[in-house]
Amino acid sequence: MYKTIILCGLDGCGKSTQAKKLIKHLEKKEISCKYVWLRFPNKFSLPFAAFVRMLGMSVYPLTIKRKKSGISNIENHPILIKLWKKILLFDLQFVSYFLIHRPLKQGKLIVIDRFVIDSIVDFDISTGDDQIFPEKIKKFLNLIPSDSYIIYLDISPKISYQRNEEEYLTTLEKREKLYKTLSNLINIDIIDANRSIEEIHSLILSKTGLK
Repeated sequence: MYKTIILCGLDGCGKSTQAKKLIKHLEKKEISCKYVWLRFPNKFSLPFAAFVRMLGMSVYPLTIKRKKSGISNIENHPILIKLWKKILLFDLQFVSYFLIHRPLKQGKLIVIDRFVIDSIVDFDISTGDDQIFPEKIKKFLNLIPSDSYIIYLDISPKISYQRNEEEYLTTLEKREKLYKTLSNLINIDIIDANRSIEEIHSLILSKTGLK
């Protein structure tokens, strides 16, 4: 049985819905488990993000409204990018130790709603870097526990946009490309998220051997 099940994908693809349904299923089967949401680990990076915002920029992907207000990303500031990467990695290391690795030692099965994969995509979007290669992301991928099953819930950028309207369609298309590049690079299982909620749930149970 897998130790961790990680769900990633575009906003609106159903990650939280499927993660919470899986937790309910595990609890009914009396399997010790824990739900963890890890989109923005901010124990240390939040102060840095606030500082960058004071400079009129942002380290996080921005909604359309906030982009229109004149805030830009840090893609043209290489020193800030390097610093942001180190802080984000340290933050992920710190948070994942307490929220993931410690519970794993207690024998819990961890269901993670967004984690390293989403953080890599967020980082690349905010820095304007759409190139992904093993050496660049190695330290981030090392944070994923062994015996993890990673699922990419695949919906089109157009559907994501219709459900949230928080980013430009072109940005969502870049995200999709990054997710699929990562899926091929580290063998992430891709599930068509256009199926019904129950169909996806049943498929996840089948693939993880938790039926």
